[in-house]
Amino acid sequence: MTEHSESRARIICAMDARLIGLREEDVAAFVERFWPVVANEINGGLLDLEEEVDADRIAELRSLMQEYRNFRR
Repeated sequence: MTEHSESRARIICAMDARLIGLREEDVAAFVERFWPVVANEINGGLLDLEEEVDADRIAELRSLMQEYRNFRR
């Protein structure tokens, strides 16, 4: 993942946090937790195979994706 896509993901994630009504003081923690989910969405759900990705990281990302979806409902 590029630095540019991480920046975009963080911006979008912060906008989503505000849209769901999070308090401003909670936005930074929300973004830190969920930006990888948004980055994955930006990249079409494709993991960067150039990076070493282990099964635990994939499981963590899947869990975060479900949690993030629940926030956006």
